[in-house]
Amino acid sequence: MIDSGACMLVLKKMNPTRSEKIKTVAEAARLINDGDTVTFSGISLSAHPVALAHEIIRQRKRNLEIAGSGAWHVNNLLAGAGCVDRMIVVADSTEIGGVAPAVRRAVEKGDIRVEDYSYFAVASRFMAAAIGVPFLPTKSMLGSDMLRKTWLEEGKKFRIMKCPFSGEKVLLVPALKPDVAIIHAHYADEDGNVQMVGPTALADEQSRASAKVVVTVEKLVRRDAISNRPELTIIPSFVVDAIVEVPYGAHPTALYAYYDYDIDHLRYALEQSRDEEKFEAYLDEFVYGVDSHRGYLKCVGGSKKLSELRVNSRRRNS
Repeated sequence: MIDSGACMLVLKKMNPTRSEKIKTVAEAARLINDGDTVTFSGISLSAHPVALAHEIIRQRKRNLEIAGSGAWHVNNLLAGAGCVDRMIVVADSTEIGGVAPAVRRAVEKGDIRVEDYSYFAVASRFMAAAIGVPFLPTKSMLGSDMLRKTWLEEGKKFRIMKCPFSGEKVLLVPALKPDVAIIHAHYADEDGNVQMVGPTALADEQSRASAKVVVTVEKLVRRDAISNRPELTIIPSFVVDAIVEVPYGAHPTALYAYYDYDIDHLRYALEQSRDEEKFEAYLDEFVYGVDSHRGYLKCVGGSKKLSELRVNSRRRNS
């Protein structure tokens, strides 16, 4: 006999109501627990979920694992703040000044254990989890030192096999299933349908692979604004657990068609992170010293700075 009450509870958990999904930054960060495996959207100088990262630091989360995130600024902040003790690394080159200094320092001191993968190998791991298979084959990393060096996932990093069809050597990588995906995107409606414009990196695969999905967006829009351009919906509502409206939530990184990256602040943050005491002072000023992302934006120059970064493109009127 089916327990209708239990069924309703399961359905409610699977599909939160509007009021349950829309959160503040602080509420969304509380969905992340100490020890969780977390993956962040973004790559290069674009779409890092900085507002959520700052709040994670303010809430002093500990023993996190960062899994396959190309968001080097976020990775550097969290490593320097002592939030992270494990990383599945795809690249922590800052592109404006070498390897992320706080990450490097923590690894050298033994505070963070890392596992190196190629970007495509991690993408394959997310894809495996997203489509519900235990592994996927790839040729990425074959012939590289990534197969000879294992620091975190001993015996679980890969398997090599002969393809049963062609006889070629292939690498099998296991599905990667983070506890939480944290994504910064352009728009979402009240149901949690999320749209991105331009480069999306691995946001789709990261979201579908993760147990929980938290999305910050520049703007909450009407349902019809989403349904009018369904091809832009990269993350459907049934995947999303929390939505936060936080304009300029990726600053100092960029968001395509909205604002450019703040190269001055990125360089300053990077330089400060080369020294532990200077980095603590940076966190005191820009993270611990403010209680919101709006406060942080005032610290970095406010409306004058943001207007300089704003991209001159047509906006959606919603």
